[in-house]
Amino acid sequence: MTILLLDDERSFADSREALVARTVDEAISYAETLEVINELWLDFILMPGDTIPFVRYLVTRAREGNLLPVNRIIFHSSAFEAHGLVEYWVKLIPGYPEVELPEVPVTKTIIGLTK
Repeated sequence: MTILLLDDERSFADSREALVARTVDEAISYAETLEVINELWLDFILMPGDTIPFVRYLVTRAREGNLLPVNRIIFHSSAFEAHGLVEYWVKLIPGYPEVELPEVPVTKTIIGLTK
């Protein structure tokens, strides 16, 4: 099972096996070597910037006929206002699952991530 976490600060608290990208460029480098992502965990705010360039990369890839299958997308961020933006971009990718968005801004304890 391939898990990709894009987060500039946090890792999984339970030490599960995952590819951890701290930047969009790292996430793209991982994605270029993968055939499928079972779980894609996206933070929104990265220092500097955000994760939208990575989602744009996935959109562009799909539109060019090189879809990278992602089975589950979990959006985790305390920047609640960003949820709609990420969901909008992900919906542009044909065949992608719904984005799992929490009702309220998540914290590291809720999603099992730790700094």
